[in-house]
Amino acid sequence: YYNFDNFIKIQIPLAVLSIIFLVFVPDILIPVAEPIALGIITIAIAHSVYLGPWAKYGDFSYGVYITHFPVIQTLVALGVAKREGWVFATSAILLTLAISVCLWHGIEKRYLKRAVRMTAT
Repeated sequence: YYNFDNFIKIQIPLAVLSIIFLVFVPDILIPVAEPIALGIITIAIAHSVYLGPWAKYGDFSYGVYITHFPVIQTLVALGVAKREGWVFATSAILLTLAISVCLWHGIEKRYLKRAVRMTAT
């Protein structure tokens, strides 16, 4: 937190080094350093990639937060996790996003508008 401005200046080289580390370092070191490398990669992506004004379509973050776990557990219970990893991951991501979009447009947006009206009066 205190050195975040310095981190932003060197985020891309750190992310590249983290990816190289994850690919080429022996498995003995991975349990210790993997969380650090993944954290560096995640922060670098979050602060360097701009995908456009997605907020104009809605705020799906809470929907993703509350639905991802039940979706993953359902897919595991149905045996999808025993297939290839990409099938499981793709299914989980697409289902979670679809349910989150439906929750936003079907429930969350309506109640947030109501809450704004109630606090304004």
